[in-house]
Amino acid sequence: MISMNEKTLRIASGVRSAHLAVAVERATKGSNREVGLIAKLVKPLLEDVGEDQNDIASYPNPFYQFSPTKNRLHNQHTLMMVDGGEDLQNLPLHPLIQPERGVDVVFAVDSSADTLKENGDLNWPYGTVLIATYQRSLLPITNGTSFPQNPDANTFVNLSLNNKPTWFGCNLDDTEPPSPLIVYLPDAPDAYMSNVSTSQMVYSTLERNSIIQNGYDVATIGNGTVDSDWPTCFGCAILHRSFGKTQTNIQDVCQKCLQKLCWDGTVDDSTAVYHPEFKVNDKWRSRQWRSQRRGKSFGEFYGTVDNHDALRRNPFLSFWCILDLRVWFPLEISLYH
Repeated sequence: MISMNEKTLRIASGVRSAHLAVAVERATKGSNREVGLIAKLVKPLLEDVGEDQNDIASYPNPFYQFSPTKNRLHNQHTLMMVDGGEDLQNLPLHPLIQPERGVDVVFAVDSSADTLKENGDLNWPYGTVLIATYQRSLLPITNGTSFPQNPDANTFVNLSLNNKPTWFGCNLDDTEPPSPLIVYLPDAPDAYMSNVSTSQMVYSTLERNSIIQNGYDVATIGNGTVDSDWPTCFGCAILHRSFGKTQTNIQDVCQKCLQKLCWDGTVDDSTAVYHPEFKVNDKWRSRQWRSQRRGKSFGEFYGTVDNHDALRRNPFLSFWCILDLRVWFPLEISLYH
């Protein structure tokens, strides 16, 4: 993740892809519905990985002996890091809400696989990452950070907050200290059913390209075809905190965006069932997916893996490349005042 403003260039690194750690837990508890036969075969190996802490990343502590009065880790030579998804915070939002950073807006693109079979369609987000980050912000460990309030998972689905851009924290005075505006962009089938399972190891070229295209459609709202105001609202989101901090009147066009996109506190926690529909008017891509859903095999529809040399040579590498393209890390923007 690279973050730039008029004064600084920041580069942050992180730890991810600890899916094996979750597999260990599921395999050892006997809940292998997703991992299936593979988990049973590699269960001894996974247990060794967990016991030897090979699923934990060790970093030299860059803050060793720094600020002993405030830094409780100042005596540790090594920092032990794990995938943030283990506590449902698979988007690294917490580092961006530190008051000292003065971040104005965070674009949080969520490709989480939250929905279960009982929710309707599998592997779509329903705000779990925002809920977990908000709940963590209420704990003493959070160093005085704050995060905008957000609703429960059922409300996310019932109000379609997990299917369209939604802004959280629109009122500067709602949190103390003020938090960034969170622009939530959940993965949704704008033009393709991109809710693939994390355990899927091989992707065809068509499927890969369609997932990437759908990510573009999610970020741009179908290149502005689904909502022509989105490019303007994107700019308003970047400027919104500046308006509040400088007590500048918000322009009418941005007021319209606030009314359309801000979560207004409404809650509907009734049991939700989620069956999303396509949004972008792209009959070709939609027809391709429906054809597969009618029962054609993967090979019949997409072509066999043998036709795709890169995937055949290293399917595991291809799997992680796709994940890297699907998951868009939050963009930090801190405007100069």
